[in-house]
Amino acid sequence: MWDLILRLRRLRGRQSVGAVGASLVSSPAGADLLSLSCQRKVSKERRARDGDFPLDFCRREGEEANSLRSDSLLSFSFLQQKSKAPSRAGYGHPVGVLARSAWFRAAGVLMAALLLQSCASAGDNHGGIVAEKAQQLEDARAQARAPFQAGGLATREVRAATLRDSGQPDAISYLRHVDFRFDGGVGFVIDELALRMVPREAGDPVWLDDVSSYALQPVSGAVRVTAESMAALFNTVVFARGPGNDPPLRNFSFSLDEGTLDMRAEMHRRGAWVPIELRGPLVLRDPQTIVFRPNVVKVRGQDAGALMGAAHIELADLLPVSTPAVQLAGSEIVMQVPKLFPPPALDLKLSAIRVTRDGLRMQIGDGHPQMPPLANAADTQRPYILFRGGDIRFMRSMPMNARIDIVVADPAKPFVFNLYRYRDQLVAGSLRFSPDGSIRVLMPSFAALDTGQAAKMTKAAKAALQLAKRTAP
Repeated sequence: MWDLILRLRRLRGRQSVGAVGASLVSSPAGADLLSLSCQRKVSKERRARDGDFPLDFCRREGEEANSLRSDSLLSFSFLQQKSKAPSRAGYGHPVGVLARSAWFRAAGVLMAALLLQSCASAGDNHGGIVAEKAQQLEDARAQARAPFQAGGLATREVRAATLRDSGQPDAISYLRHVDFRFDGGVGFVIDELALRMVPREAGDPVWLDDVSSYALQPVSGAVRVTAESMAALFNTVVFARGPGNDPPLRNFSFSLDEGTLDMRAEMHRRGAWVPIELRGPLVLRDPQTIVFRPNVVKVRGQDAGALMGAAHIELADLLPVSTPAVQLAGSEIVMQVPKLFPPPALDLKLSAIRVTRDGLRMQIGDGHPQMPPLANAADTQRPYILFRGGDIRFMRSMPMNARIDIVVADPAKPFVFNLYRYRDQLVAGSLRFSPDGSIRVLMPSFAALDTGQAAKMTKAAKAALQLAKRTAP
């Protein structure tokens, strides 16, 4: 096509005939190359003679009818000029020459349009950058929806995923060798535990700060409640009362032996606080109920069992206690385990319990969850907390279909994790992101935080615990 146009242009040059108006495709005198724009200044006479017209579409001047910047269609004047006298047809050239010149102009416009369209199409992909970014987006979408499974636990989508919702109904968490605290001394020591974290409202994330917005559903594992944790639980949660409202029992302390629990407290009798001691076994009545059956009762250090038996007095007559978590039924103390602990709600179902010297051991499921691999294989020997799947909101961030590994900074010390104070531990630690979006948190034990800072937080921690109790279902 280009060769044909060049040959025609050379033929016209040899006939020494000027064009009518300017040509859109020109070959300067003495040149064999096609030029779409004039790179040097040329006189109007020279352009009129050679038919040379630069393709400068950005010029402001030349708003005549045939300008490419005009709103009107391109007009080829040779049809009108054929019927005019040569003297009125522009420059007085013969009609045949005018027709050939118009044909060249039309061919030039066509080729210029094709060139511009080709250039525009070639620039659409920006040299492959957009295509590469599109592939990155597809990879990110695949990672955001990547399923997870370990043993019998797996993520699942129950609704369409959006930019703010993974579509998964819960998150899976794994804990190994963690002294888990709700706050203060309230909590339990975890050997290994797998659980689900379920938001109360479908589509909501698990918001770690709002402990009333989700529930914990242990699936398999083993935990242990120490004597110190048990005392903190009964003093600050189970029998805690506001100012001016005395509880029926206070100042609890516990000691444990093989198969036996010893509980000491003060009971409120006729305006006075009287020491009492109860000792006996713990029995698992059903997956959520533990029964304490004291066979030794002492009041002010004296054995009261024989007197109570002779007078047909049951423990419930001596201690009128009734809370959502603890009730006295005859001479048994019945404890609803899920209601003993502060929020988040604990949907705990036990398969076995055992009283040992180092605490009350509680088994969930078979007691041996299948722990998933960690992103860093060396972390498997450290105490850790893992989050897999679901949407976890912490601080101002919310990973979706989360992959978060929290490992203790100093593996030589026990890993105390305080749920209500997790922000303090997170700020004192460090985060590292992987290319697939997973997060590794190197977190210090709560016990390792500055003691002065911990002392300042004590009052706020108590207030947070009381608030959590009031907002509990």
